[in-house]
This record gives sequence, structure tokens and C-alpha cells, in this order.
Amino acid sequence: MFHSVRNLRRMLVLGVSTVSLAAASIAAVAVQPALASATGGSGASLPYAEVQAENSATNGTVIGPSYTQGQLADEASGRKAVTLKGAGQYVTFTAPVAANSIDFRYSIPDSADGSVYTAALALYINGVKQTDLTVTNAYSWYYGSYPFTNTPGGNPHHFYDEAHRLFATTYPAGTTFKLQIDSEDTASSYTIDFADFEQVGPALTQPAGAVSVTSEGADPTGANDSTNAFNAAVSAAGAGGTVWIPPGTYDIPGHISVNNVTIAGAGMWYSTITGTAPGFYGNSAPNPSTGVHLQNFAISGNVQDRCDSCQVNGIGGAMSNSTV
Repeated sequence: MFHSVRNLRRMLVLGVSTVSLAAASIAAVAVQPALASATGGSGASLPYAEVQAENSATNGTVIGPSYTQGQLADEASGRKAVTLKGAGQYVTFTAPVAANSIDFRYSIPDSADGSVYTAALALYINGVKQTDLTVTNAYSWYYGSYPFTNTPGGNPHHFYDEAHRLFATTYPAGTTFKLQIDSEDTASSYTIDFADFEQVGPALTQPAGAVSVTSEGADPTGANDSTNAFNAAVSAAGAGGTVWIPPGTYDIPGHISVNNVTIAGAGMWYSTITGTAPGFYGNSAPNPSTGVHLQNFAISGNVQDRCDSCQVNGIGGAMSNSTV
């Protein structure tokens, strides 16, 4: 799931011969058997159930449908969404399945100069207030023509981002999840597109023989740079070995070079790579890395603009006979 895990993010499962994948804000990495070819049909079976805001209980304003570029509804799922404006406005989702997580797609207005800000949004479960959710304009709002800019101007687009939370409790189908503007929630409006509900399984355990990044000094709190520890774990794992990312958040500001190695986490809800522009990179073409397998972790970088020449991909370089 995630912060446009769902959009690029709608949960990419790739069987890769050569990889060069841009990940602006978040990539979720989950392994599946490589597919020989697409065969048609209804598409992937996804682990979550999606509920549209415009079909949910609300005292906000349903916007759309719109097919006009530059309008919030035009980029919304189903070309409709719900805008909340003012204290007390809400949208209430009723979970159709048992779930211990929520992921929702939203947009808040950009700042006048394009500078980054965050805002709180209240969450109530069955009427009981939870810790506020945090939303941001950091990864949305592009302007102009290609390659686009973050400076407010003509041709606004790329309005939406996503936020998610994993709960300690599994809530049964029929549970209500209300997103509401409370008095302390400071964005001038909140547009909600949909919410996804998933029953996330327990964290995976360390594979036999795998080298843990924490054994090499990685900081699972995300407070310290873990690049050296990850590199040390890759070296210690050796050719064909496995590097294990335990549950936690790890700061990797730049690239980790990979070749003939498996990088495995405890699940994308549990093992997260953060940093300015973290990425796992293969060798340069025409001599790609081989036998690289990246699985069961999330990459949550801080790339806020589009730069096609910048090496800020979540997964980059060249790889063959590899899977993501």
C-alpha cells in the first residue's frame, strides 16, 4: 500500500529482465513469481478493499465528475471526490472487510509559493478519536509543461498523495473510519478520494543464513545514516546471499549498489527505507547486475520534483535475471 504505493504505486509487482524504475515518493517492494507474458483478464488480485469517498457518508461537498484537466475531480478515482472545508466536516468510510490498516488518497491546497507544509486530519474509529493523521503538499502540485515545476503557476496537476496507518487491532467489517476536520486541523480544505482497507499479516521473519543490516550497525529508528551498515551487510552476504532488513525505518540518503544478492524485508508495512533519495542500483549498461532480488520492503524517499536526468530513482541502474 502507500503514499502512492497504490498509484505507482497501485502495488507494482514486477518480473524484471532489465530494471530502471523511477520512484518519486514511495515504492513498495513485494516479490511474486515473474510472469512470462500478460494474458488478459480482470487484472491482479489485490489484498485490500477500496471504498470511494463520494459513496460514503459525508457532510462535505461531492465534486465531479470532471473531465477537465486542472480540476481536482479530474484526477480522482472515478472522476469524483469529497472536499471537506471547515471544522466538523467529515467523510465516514465503512470498512467492507476486516482490516488492521487504512490507506487513503487526499489532496490539500498548495501554499502560495509552493513551499512544503504539513497539516493534521482527525481520525475517528467507531466514533472514538485516534491519534491525528498527518498530510502534506510535499509530493503533489506540479505546474507548467514538461518537465514541470513546483512553483505555482499555470497548468496545475498531480494533486493527490496518500497516507497510511497500521493499527495494533484488527477491526471487523462494518467498522466506521471517519476523517474529520477538527478545530486544530489547519489546511484550508481536504479533498478525499478513497480509502483502502487491508488485513496486513504479521511481520516476516529473518531467512536462514541471511545477514541482518542491524548486525552491521544499521539504525532501525531512522535517526542515523545506515548506508555503511547496508553496504557492509551486502558484502558480508556475498555472492548469491541474502541481506535482511528487520522491522524498522532506515535512513539511506543515496544509493546502495547491488549485484547477485537478495535484499529482503519483513513486509512493506514493516521495513521502510527513507532518506533524501534512497535507491538500490544495479551496474551500468551494457554490463548489468544479475540475480538481484528486492522484496518485502518499502522505499519512502523525499524527491519532490521531476528531474529525469537526476539519479534519484528508488530502483535504478541495469539489472538482468532479477526480480522486484
